[in-house]
Order: sequence, then C-alpha cells, then structure tokens
Amino acid sequence: MESGDFIERSTLVQFIDVENRPLPDSGAPSSRNGIETLPFNAALEQFEADLLRTLLKKSGGNIEAAAREAGMNMATIYRKLKKYGITRSDYQG
Repeated sequence: MESGDFIERSTLVQFIDVENRPLPDSGAPSSRNGIETLPFNAALEQFEADLLRTLLKKSGGNIEAAAREAGMNMATIYRKLKKYGITRSDYQG
C-alpha cells in the first residue's frame, strides 16, 4: 500500500473503475472542471460501496476472497453489504 498520508490513484484503480480525468482540487466547490464533488461522508460511502461491488465482481461473489483481497474481516464485509443493500448473489457466477 502507500507509505504517505494519501492513497495514489494508481493504487485505487486496481480496486475500482476510475475514469481517466483530472481530480478535483482540495477544497473544491460543488462542481469543478465538470466533476461533481460530494461531502466527505457521502464520498466515503460511495467509495466503500463501489469497492465492495468491485471486490465481489472480482471474487465471483465469494465473501471470504473479497475480504482477504481488501484486508478486511468477513463480518465487516457482511455489515457493509447490508448497509449499502448489496447482495453477493448479484455477483456469483
């Protein structure tokens, strides 16, 4: 993983689909360079849900494999799936 305080885009792309466009500046207004920004909590929730979907897609719906890939506890994965209304059956082969 990263050694600094920030996760680099190159690290994130292996977990989520990231469009190749400029990132908003820190403290950006609600829209900048055509990119909508979200309040921190909403952005974090969106990231978590996208990450879960990507992990499930990659693992074919296997929760244990998704948890291992993310370095998370399986109970945490299950809790977050429930929170975001994501079902693993949508990702099973």
